[in-house]
Amino acid sequence: DCAPAAQVAQSLVQAQQLVVTARGYMYAAALETALKIKETCYLLAEGYSVADLRHGPIAAVAAGTPVLALTSPGAAAQDVRLLVTELRDRGISVHVLGSEADVGLPADIPEALSPIVTVVRGQQIAYNLARALGHDPDQPNGLNKVTLT
Repeated sequence: DCAPAAQVAQSLVQAQQLVVTARGYMYAAALETALKIKETCYLLAEGYSVADLRHGPIAAVAAGTPVLALTSPGAAAQDVRLLVTELRDRGISVHVLGSEADVGLPADIPEALSPIVTVVRGQQIAYNLARALGHDPDQPNGLNKVTLT
């Protein structure tokens, strides 16, 4: 079901920048999600680990800077929940991607495999946001589908 990703994308249409955060296995998914949003939406999207975000960049996260928080069951989940609560208490708009979250993911996926599913959700958000902004996500400016190296 792509509807939750489309709803999150619609809520991000007015954003000038975006933070994507996670911890543990999900950190790579946060970086990939931020990259896809940069590439397809021309929006400054930065990926941070929850720990790194707390140690400085959080000062730049103000009302009007939405956050995508990625989580999966496991050791890092509690830390992500605490950060989400802290950000929401400061008036920050936070969307959570996870098995028990705003944008749901299957609950029966092993923690080590959850980034794969989460990246797909992140791509759905990037796709829907690009379309809502009037961009063609299949033809991003300056990028090619294949890069010769």
